[in-house]
Amino acid sequence: MRGIRLISVVLLFSAILMVSGVLASGVVEVPLSNIVSPLVGQTSTASVSVDPAYYFKDYTLQPVGSKFWVHVNIASVTDLFTWQLNITWNKALLSANNILVANNASYILSTTTSVDKTSSYQLGFVINATDNVKGYTGASETILDNRTGLTGVSGSGRLVSIQFNVLGYGSCDLVISTSTTGNLPTKLLDSTGANIGFTATDGYFSNKAIGDINGDRNVNSLDFGIFAKVYGTSVGSPNYNREADLNKDGNVNSLDFGIFAKNYGRSV
Repeated sequence: MRGIRLISVVLLFSAILMVSGVLASGVVEVPLSNIVSPLVGQTSTASVSVDPAYYFKDYTLQPVGSKFWVHVNIASVTDLFTWQLNITWNKALLSANNILVANNASYILSTTTSVDKTSSYQLGFVINATDNVKGYTGASETILDNRTGLTGVSGSGRLVSIQFNVLGYGSCDLVISTSTTGNLPTKLLDSTGANIGFTATDGYFSNKAIGDINGDRNVNSLDFGIFAKVYGTSVGSPNYNREADLNKDGNVNSLDFGIFAKNYGRSV
């Protein structure tokens, strides 16, 4: 049932296996420096981020019915035993098609020394509750082992990969929920079951025509008016508009103006 927390499901699965019971191309990639959420849980240097941070293709390359992948990575974590991820999106624009954890070195828990490995290894898939009607997925994975003293994994790697279907035209954030309450909140747990604090960096998807700032499928004077008002701004400025930052470098400047000029007059 969707109302059951995934961590509880993993606990039950662990108990059944007599384990510890402790829940412990065309893509433009931009450095992971967009919106950062506050620390959650205990103080930590760990970070969770959507990769690529910005995924944008012109509608001609990413029309309705096409698919694309994003990954959720973790960095600088210590003693990670269990993770639960809640990520949301615009349900009118996207739907989740596939939630994947591969058992290779790039997926962080797969490097465990546990003889039982992980829940995804045993099941063949990552436990998840995806609701495309509401536009979110809650996914979870844990190390499995019945030996005492086993610690989690430290370092950096991948948590999960998500394939999306494109349902419409526009842009939206791929938000890593950092709420400590609600259904399936994002959590990192160590081998003792304690929370690991982390920062979260959300992702962004757009298949709008380049230069279509207002999303009306035309690149025209309406968009130019918006662009002119925010010209010269940067991330952190009160009137910064990410939709006008066409190359997604954090600044609305002459580089964006050149891109806008080349696309002026286009329609989708």
